[in-house]
Amino acid sequence: MERLLPAGGTLADPVMIESLPNNYRSACKEHCALWERCRAHALAAGQPIILGDLAAEQLAAAGSIPRALDLLSGRGRPPNNDAEATLAAALRDAGQVLDRIANG
Repeated sequence: MERLLPAGGTLADPVMIESLPNNYRSACKEHCALWERCRAHALAAGQPIILGDLAAEQLAAAGSIPRALDLLSGRGRPPNNDAEATLAAALRDAGQVLDRIANG
């Protein structure tokens, strides 16, 4: 991590910490003092990893939570590729199952 800092930069400087790239993973909480910072950045960017590892894997084709919601609802631009089209269909199917369970 220190190689990412400019010459003379130190992790004691909050500006330097903010210059570090964000790569939040749910396991970060167990070993990294910066996990809250990275999680906040991931949340602000709508990265699926904030929903957990499984959700991040399943929503990878969308790239973000807002894009996944657009695919689910059919709003916004149509699917960019086969992976997004497959995800859109799976999200709609899951939404229908949830609706049947919740509303009988």
